[in-house]
Amino acid sequence: MRLLPERDLSTQTFEPDTMPLLSAWPHHFHIDAMTKKDIVRSIAETLAVPQAQTKEIIQKTFDAIIETLVENGRIELRNFGVFEVRRRKPRKARNPKTGEAVKVPAKCVVFFKPGKVMEAKVAALGKAKKKKTDGTKAPS
Repeated sequence: MRLLPERDLSTQTFEPDTMPLLSAWPHHFHIDAMTKKDIVRSIAETLAVPQAQTKEIIQKTFDAIIETLVENGRIELRNFGVFEVRRRKPRKARNPKTGEAVKVPAKCVVFFKPGKVMEAKVAALGKAKKKKTDGTKAPS
């Protein structure tokens, strides 16, 4: 697995068995993410359905989520999570290059709260990675 810096800070790589926990990683690194194309391919192969049809279904699902957020401001997907539109207040910030104070206007953002099933699976993943990386058992 190769880590890609957002800014050319490092070209550090980790082997899977020595990889640190995600929470310990510097914020300027990101992992190659699974794309919509990867999801389409995986589902199409699993269900033995043409990729074009699978892509259309997935896109219609994403479109429905977006439309619901725009119209209602909230969508609950059981065992997955809740998407919600929240308004951020205007604030003062600083331009990192010049140090000049900048006013950031209010804006709407999408907030996601994972469901219990997702939280449990991700928590189990973190425990498994900790067990692999430090050689000790994760607390039960």
